[in-house]
Amino acid sequence: VGIGRDEIRQGSANAIQSEIDAGNFEGAAEKLAKRRDAYPDDFDTRLNLADVYYQLARESLDAKNQTAYVDYLAKAQAEVLEAVRIDPTSPRPHTWLGIITAYQGDLDSSETSFKNALRLNLAERMELRAGTYYSNIAHISVYQGKLGDARRYLDKGVKNGAPQDEIDRVVETRPVCCS
Repeated sequence: VGIGRDEIRQGSANAIQSEIDAGNFEGAAEKLAKRRDAYPDDFDTRLNLADVYYQLARESLDAKNQTAYVDYLAKAQAEVLEAVRIDPTSPRPHTWLGIITAYQGDLDSSETSFKNALRLNLAERMELRAGTYYSNIAHISVYQGKLGDARRYLDKGVKNGAPQDEIDRVVETRPVCCS
């Protein structure tokens, strides 16, 4: 009895998760890149690789390595754009684009991406509660200085079940907006 393709993929997924759990994002990125090359149209692999590249970007930022930070964000963005190509109706890659473009300093693109994620979520009824989508837009509105918008989106986030830690992060970003 041989090992089937699904079992190989599951074994690969377990090995990747072990790398992530151990904090070895480089190892996870290497394994995910191989998996991406074997399955180039695998939506989840693309998003998982984007997530790992994002984690590596954050580590690079903490280490004050600007070159690696920019490089990893660009790699994450490339994977997310491929995920959008694979499934343009999913809000998940649009949320990732919002996060990545915010870290790249492009707040207008970030706002657009988060609004696209919200729109797709509502259109597809992907999640019953859309609170986090609203709180993401509230975050960007604060950074843009649009405090009235931030307040409105934060209120919608609360009404739509945004987790308390998301609400707290918006309030902590700029307390004057949400008091």
